[in-house]
Amino acid sequence: MFDHIINKAIWCTNVMQFLPHINHVDLQQAYSSWVNKRRGYNALYSAVTLRAMLESRTENFPTLPSTGGVLLTFHFGPYRMLARQLLASGRKVALLASAKVLSREERWYRSELAAAGMPLENFRCIDASRSMALRSILSAVQSQYWVIHFLDADESSGTSSLHRAKISLFSGMVYWRTNIFKLLARFHLPAAVGCVSSRSPYKPVITSLPKCDQQTEEQFEQDILSVISDVFTNLIASDWTAWENWILLHRYQPVLARPQAIEQGRPIIAMPIMVQDKRYLLDVSNGQFFEIR
Repeated sequence: MFDHIINKAIWCTNVMQFLPHINHVDLQQAYSSWVNKRRGYNALYSAVTLRAMLESRTENFPTLPSTGGVLLTFHFGPYRMLARQLLASGRKVALLASAKVLSREERWYRSELAAAGMPLENFRCIDASRSMALRSILSAVQSQYWVIHFLDADESSGTSSLHRAKISLFSGMVYWRTNIFKLLARFHLPAAVGCVSSRSPYKPVITSLPKCDQQTEEQFEQDILSVISDVFTNLIASDWTAWENWILLHRYQPVLARPQAIEQGRPIIAMPIMVQDKRYLLDVSNGQFFEIR
């Protein structure tokens, strides 16, 4: 119960940074929709086995070569289905994520691959927090893996050679790491952007991306960022509560991560909450809790 109250307060605070004019009723309904979608996705993940997907296999990736590449995606909809669909299509998958996520995913995939009679080496993990992550991505692609890279995550925020791009989202900005674009340009790697819709969890939407040929690396990065940001903003516009990362934005978005000074005479938007019989006001602008005594 305690975690639910805190999560709701953080979620609402983050959302209001991007949708400052949303009214209280719509905000509460949006949060309920977001929670219910998470539950639905988790139920889907538990119900679908890799063996069942393999037996009813259809080619959902006709534009992706079997020789490997980088598949850029987001934490949108039932996104964990993407790696499963790639494996069921006969492709090898390398998942780039945090160590905590990889620990969970590796256990599931080892068990599922064994049950489906598929080689365990068809799935590998790449820890995004390691300094050699980009080199590991290149090695995986050269070994004919499709590397799944979540652009809207930021597990490598502690690295020094961090490149960011600002992407418009409603009334605010989100920040993506763009080191991967330099890797794609420098080594002419195959790449695509893909996502899984809540309405069609078994039919991913895949858009192949051009390789860096005649243009400069800088122009290539701008071109590919334009295509991918359009995909992202269209996804959010179609169903913004299907994006998981509203709850995480305060952790790695520079604007949300640092407190703002309180100006005297300026109204403060605050949310009343109660935790363990204690009353608090949550300063929405700064994400700070103040106990009411």
